[in-house]
Amino acid sequence: MRPVSFPSSAPNDSAGAIAWLLGAVRELALASQEDIAEVADAFTITNLTETRTLDCTGATLGDLCNVVGTLISDIHKRGTTRGS
Repeated sequence: MRPVSFPSSAPNDSAGAIAWLLGAVRELALASQEDIAEVADAFTITNLTETRTLDCTGATLGDLCNVVGTLISDIHKRGTTRGS
């Protein structure tokens, strides 16, 4: 995986934060020649509240973090119904 860099912090508004997160995930995907599951395995998720619903008109930064954390957790498990 090649080195990647992201802006220091996501914008405070929901639309900007969503765009920042999507860009970050896209950058990670482009930087890696590894399987996405192998990339996800390098992440450690803490204090997660599993969230699979995102209200794009009123999401908070915490909501976005929980959705991304849930996605990474599901990739760790290789799907939403597989064991950890």
